[in-house]
Amino acid sequence: MKSAKKILLYTPVTIGLVFLFVALIMSLIGLHSSVVEYTCSDSLGPGKYTLGNLSFENSYLYYNRTLILSSNNASVVVIENDVPTQEINVTSTVTVNLQGRPSIEVVYGELNYTYKAKAINYPYSNLAIPGFIFMIAGTSLIIAGYASLNSRRD
Repeated sequence: MKSAKKILLYTPVTIGLVFLFVALIMSLIGLHSSVVEYTCSDSLGPGKYTLGNLSFENSYLYYNRTLILSSNNASVVVIENDVPTQEINVTSTVTVNLQGRPSIEVVYGELNYTYKAKAINYPYSNLAIPGFIFMIAGTSLIIAGYASLNSRRD
């Protein structure tokens, strides 16, 4: 049986350990997240409107959407994923939490709205693939180096 120091100092095993360390660092960097926010607001008259920004909505996951409606007297139908979810008579300020990108139909009255969408962004998630490759290569080098070292005769 070889000593641990001799195994760790054998070049393929050492390089394999370095590869595994690099893979670990890459995976930890890839876990870094940040919150990205999109906000829009406007005044609307009667009609049907789709809110939000399509490129923002398609770029991120794990949304927290809020729609704040305010008016003196308006009737509004809130539509999520092409399904009318609720009809609201707005006489002051109403806050609606949403699951999907909303459309609103103003039946009558003037309506002020603020739409806020917060999402989680993982800007370094593209490090996952090279990190996985480093992990496979490092593990392979360690196994091959250990097997090669054990097959040698001193």
